Amino acid sequence: MQRTFVSTALACAAALVLGSSLTAAHAQNQTSTVTPLAPASDLPFRVEVRRLETAAMALPTLHSFAAAEYDGKWILFGGRTNGMHGFETATPALNFPASSQNLDVWVIDPVSRQTWRRSLSDGTSGLSAAAITALSTSHAQSAQKGDRFYIVGGYSIVSGANGTLNTLTAISLPGMLAWAMGGPGTAAPFVRQTADPLLTVTGGHMLELNNRMQLIMGNNFVGEYLPTRSGTYTRQVRSFDIVDDGVTVAVANWASTPTNNNYRRRDLNVVPQIRPDGANGTLTAAAALSGVFTPTDGAWTVPVDIDPTGTPSMASAAAATTFKQGFNGYETASLGLYGAASR
Repeated sequence: MQRTFVSTALACAAALVLGSSLTAAHAQNQTSTVTPLAPASDLPFRVEVRRLETAAMALPTLHSFAAAEYDGKWILFGGRTNGMHGFETATPALNFPASSQNLDVWVIDPVSRQTWRRSLSDGTSGLSAAAITALSTSHAQSAQKGDRFYIVGGYSIVSGANGTLNTLTAISLPGMLAWAMGGPGTAAPFVRQTADPLLTVTGGHMLELNNRMQLIMGNNFVGEYLPTRSGTYTRQVRSFDIVDDGVTVAVANWASTPTNNNYRRRDLNVVPQIRPDGANGTLTAAAALSGVFTPTDGAWTVPVDIDPTGTPSMASAAAATTFKQGFNGYETASLGLYGAASR
């Protein structure tokens, strides 16, 4: 359950990048070999990344948060403030201590280099305990649609104990942004919630395909985190509609793909793809890259293709021509590129 703030982009970079560790522990991974990297000199493009100077900025130390963007500003919800989680077995409560749960909404303006923060629990938010829990959860799934931001599930305190939430929380970004920057009133008018058992997911990914939300893989982790404890993996893609009129929110029209043990994955990158539709237009699909854990506690190396309808498929791991990912096994920052001519 790792996600780390980076100053170069609105992105969530993993605290762990597997790199050579996939080779070192290859016996546990999905495949014993990975595809060699192509030399940078052979690539038909160049990418230049410039560092955002942050020395004078008051920035949070967060990972596993949810991030939205509105009016040129980054808005961060939830996550953890204590870095990499622990691996205590005698006192597992120390692995995800409640004291390190982020209860602040952070606003970052990367242009003016200003930041704002406001606590959800200081009495001025006007939010229910359930809403505060959902907005401060760790490694939830999230997606933005226009000026609305949706957070699903996540790992937090559920009924007095650690567990996975079953909620979808809708946030109206203009109002929440103004409140977090010190505006009058409460945050309550800008937050609405619904619950459904199929939303009980943490460590997965959510994005919109074909006008439907796709809840991709992840697991339901119950109880204190222990290295020896495994959650119940969804092993599927769940599609649904969000019905949101700005006052109330609901989920409808669920459709779930058959479970598949190759999709026993969490804490992974899922990236959108643009594909030709055969009629001089484009369709949006996605690819699920790597992730953890195999039944032998290794990393997955063969990507999962997710077509525009949300249907997943995976190439044969035994085929020599199949791409096998050798690094960035956990969720990292990602940047999508495509050629305007070739798409």
